Amino acid sequence: MNKRKLFFAIGVIAVILLGSTFFALNQRGKEEKKEKKIGYLTASWEQNYTSIDELVKGSDLIAHVRMLDDGKKVQGKSNTIQYRAKVQNALYGCEKNDIILIQMTGRREQNKIWEIKEDPLMNQREEYVMFLQLVKKNTYITLTATQGRFWYDTHTKTVSSMNYIDKNIKDFCAVNVKNISWNTWKQKVQSSLPEEKRLPKAVMHASWHKNYTTIKQLKVASDLIGVVQVKEKVYDRIDKIPITKTTVVVTRVVKGCKIAQEKEIIMTGGIYNGHYYEIEDAPLLEKEQEYLIFAQKNNDGTYSILSGAQGRMLYNSQAKQIISTDVAEKWDMKGISYQGISLDHEPYDKIFEKWFGKAKK
Repeated sequence: MNKRKLFFAIGVIAVILLGSTFFALNQRGKEEKKEKKIGYLTASWEQNYTSIDELVKGSDLIAHVRMLDDGKKVQGKSNTIQYRAKVQNALYGCEKNDIILIQMTGRREQNKIWEIKEDPLMNQREEYVMFLQLVKKNTYITLTATQGRFWYDTHTKTVSSMNYIDKNIKDFCAVNVKNISWNTWKQKVQSSLPEEKRLPKAVMHASWHKNYTTIKQLKVASDLIGVVQVKEKVYDRIDKIPITKTTVVVTRVVKGCKIAQEKEIIMTGGIYNGHYYEIEDAPLLEKEQEYLIFAQKNNDGTYSILSGAQGRMLYNSQAKQIISTDVAEKWDMKGISYQGISLDHEPYDKIFEKWFGKAKK
């Protein structure tokens, strides 16, 4: 056999082995389920995502990820399993090679798998494109089960909705795609991102006059306290410093405001010269998101949030939880301290009563 034929033969064998490896990995989870009995858990979801735009809007993180394990039981939760996943391609809210935690409902027993029919458990080495919501620091859940989880074929580098992968899912997935190329899928997702999330990000730095270490200190210093929803953002400049004028609508009252009243908040940062500027310790408010804010009134009638992000906390209206910015932004204590005011998905009514007395709707 001459060298050309020998190299050709070796190449053919290598392709066959590689293809067999990919096939084996993709079939691994299916074979495990054939060996074990499957029991089904029931679940219901508040949100139904019918478009990529809706999925993007609801996501704290969007990425192509690879599962690093078969999941482990979460202590104290009989039907919750937690996976470690590595970001292969980042689309929003993360960077390539980040390690994140993903929780889902289900459990593995010695001879049986328990899972939700519309949301089958994942397996080590499987890859997905996922639309994720933050539930606590560096820990996520998918948006409405498999509506926010898409199969990534490592061999063809294509994306498909899960109803094409698992017949049990049937019509549950409202966004139906089949064998769409990764580049096409990436473009679809990126085109749905708002302008500020598509632009290159430029980090600004600031120092704060006051560091608040208790809620009492925030209350005393505030002219306005309440839950507000962001209605509109207008980008402007003072000299060459970008600012954002944010119109918010009051949804829950504590102090200095009324229900449905509109207030204007001034923040440093915004769009300027093709970049999206944000202060490292005080990211800008996001449109339609709700926040619990502690703010001081300026001479012109506008408001400024106290000490960057210390004076504002994320309000999850569906779960009715309060999340301080250090947790929501996955910070590890940056330029300002959150000791004494850090909250990791605490029940709103409980916190409200503790801080302010009887809750006002």
